[in-house]
Amino acid sequence: MKKLIAMLIALMMTVCLTAALAEDSGDAEDNPEMTAMFYSDWVSGTSHIMIFPIGEEANVQVWNDDETIAWQYTCRWDAEKKVLTTTEGGFGEKCSRILDEEGAEISRTVEKENIQAEFSLNANGYLVWKDAEEDAGAGRVYEKIGWFAGEWEYAAEDGSLYQTSIIWDVEDVESENGPEAFSGYKINIVKIGADGVNLFWDYVGQYDPETDSLNVYGSKSYQTEEEGPIENAYDNGSAIFTMHDQCVFWRDLTEEDAGNGLMFESANG
Repeated sequence: MKKLIAMLIALMMTVCLTAALAEDSGDAEDNPEMTAMFYSDWVSGTSHIMIFPIGEEANVQVWNDDETIAWQYTCRWDAEKKVLTTTEGGFGEKCSRILDEEGAEISRTVEKENIQAEFSLNANGYLVWKDAEEDAGAGRVYEKIGWFAGEWEYAAEDGSLYQTSIIWDVEDVESENGPEAFSGYKINIVKIGADGVNLFWDYVGQYDPETDSLNVYGSKSYQTEEEGPIENAYDNGSAIFTMHDQCVFWRDLTEEDAGNGLMFESANG
């Protein structure tokens, strides 16, 4: 799952959200629910939905839990029902996928075509998927997680390089009460210092749909010599990550200047 979401950012970044929304500004003004609430990554366990705009339409891609089945829909906004739907000129298909050991797609086969579906938001802001052909989304709701997943980097003027990996992960973690399910973002930042000192920040946390940001906590460590030991600097740190103009911004709340002024661009081109 985390490999899929990390790779999906490459596809997402090929779509200029700003241009797409401006292209259909009238629709955006008439239907703020569509533009403000639907365009995002969404997750339910290890199933994943990605919705992004293409002109006046919304492209919706769905992957099942083990990623061997995928659905793709072209949807339009139904203002009366307040849903994204394929019923008005849209299109949908279901495909089976063959994956390699790394989870990359080798091939796909179209199993069904002209599938109708609706996507709506429930009272708690979760995405609901109603597939008319097989009711494939029955019993599931999807949580909004924003556009943060991917590989990001920042090249500093002094020659230092910051490399950032942001993934959404679902796994069992150990706690005082035994194994517990964790779902959320994991962030790893590596600063390859021009002065020979390497710094490492590791965070975990959640997406806040109200502020469209990641609220995370974690630790910092450092390495003063190449291939030397990695020493702990502190635990219980915290930070906030935001996104503007398809770039990620990092504000470390433990060290005031750690992420100040750093604008991370996609490393996927």
